[in-house]
Amino acid sequence: LSVIISNGKPQIVFQITTKGTQQGWVTGYLIQFRNLPTSPFICWNGCNLVNANTDGTTPSTLSLAQPIIATEIRIYPVSWTGNYALQIDIGILPVS
Repeated sequence: LSVIISNGKPQIVFQITTKGTQQGWVTGYLIQFRNLPTSPFICWNGCNLVNANTDGTTPSTLSLAQPIIATEIRIYPVSWTGNYALQIDIGILPVS
């Protein structure tokens, strides 16, 4: 399973915050993105695993040192505890 966030136009993604529930949470995920709706997804950070949540109630925020310009972001969970649960908040800015 993966989550795709799409806006249809390029935006600057500078932060990703995840959170679970008391029944479960994602502990690691991959980030993929694309610049055009028809282009293939590109792995962020060499497809290295992003460490996420350690419990179901504490948000985990990843601030991107180099923001991504993308029309779509894919969050691909690869590990979790308990039930699969994922809440996502994406920090974006318009491309000027």
